[in-house]
Amino acid sequence: MSVFDFICDINTTHNLDHISPERIHFNVWLIMCFATPFMINSPNGIIYGQKGDFIINRPYNLHWHTNIQNSDKGFVNSWCHVDFPEIEEILTKYELRSDVLYHTVDYMSFVNDLKEINYEYQNRTYYSDELLVLLFEKMILGLARQNKIYSVKNEIKNNYVQELYSIRKNILLNYKENYTIEILAKQINISSEYFLILYKKLFNISPIKDLCLKRISVAKVLLLSTDYSINTVANLCGYNDANYFSRLFKKVTGVTPYNYKK
Repeated sequence: MSVFDFICDINTTHNLDHISPERIHFNVWLIMCFATPFMINSPNGIIYGQKGDFIINRPYNLHWHTNIQNSDKGFVNSWCHVDFPEIEEILTKYELRSDVLYHTVDYMSFVNDLKEINYEYQNRTYYSDELLVLLFEKMILGLARQNKIYSVKNEIKNNYVQELYSIRKNILLNYKENYTIEILAKQINISSEYFLILYKKLFNISPIKDLCLKRISVAKVLLLSTDYSINTVANLCGYNDANYFSRLFKKVTGVTPYNYKK
């Protein structure tokens, strides 16, 4: 395993007149996620970014970044310099390209990943380089997923996004209730077919499977932590038919509720 080199800073505040130097002498990768609007000079011209946008600059990059025009305060970003041979392989794996502006929906997720990597880097012990590579890949995976979520949200009308999140929250909280696609779709006055398309696009799972996995998750806890019968567990999870519940449980987990409880 090669040596993992890393340095970062969280929520770096830059003055209004700050312009980052062109990185023509830096043989490290730079990953930045911004907490405020900003602008970047790139080979494709000036790029304007918003809070939550991120970019991955390769070594010897000619970009520079600064405040947006007519800004009344300096920009803020969290960033890291990182270097180890597997970086490009990881970026390719998660379909992220260097020097391209991407978007997140949760700026703090990147910040938390930076903190986790930095803590391990500053407190090295056995297998730290191996773990640091895994943590870095986790961070890149998180950024790629954030960008996917952002893209999907922008394909869906804003009012539907909030309503779909509310519907999903209600489903997972009240998992014992019986739901149909028709009933859920009526809550936002769209067709069942369109509701199913939007739900799967936003959450990458159908509402029925979402509910099923939640119920099975609850069932696992009940089976291991109580003396309830299989029939009682089935009822508590929203299933009136214990035989159907048992078949479904085995399909999801690979074992019957009885064997899981043992």
